[in-house]
Amino acid sequence: MELHLRTDGTPRIRAETYSGRIDSDFGGVEESGFGPGETLRVDDGANAVEIEAKTFSGSLTLRRVD
Repeated sequence: MELHLRTDGTPRIRAETYSGRIDSDFGGVEESGFGPGETLRVDDGANAVEIEAKTFSGSLTLRRVD
């Protein structure tokens, strides 16, 4: 899954994969401590946009569009 996000700030993002990878222009990617998946949490506390994405075996790409 690939998402292109046009934002003026940093959106609140929650993303997880079970066995895929996450590539993000927003940072915050962490490898799972218990398996092959990854998680992403981005929250600057002052955002109006919230995004939640989950994949099982697919990868997730988040791109910031200016």
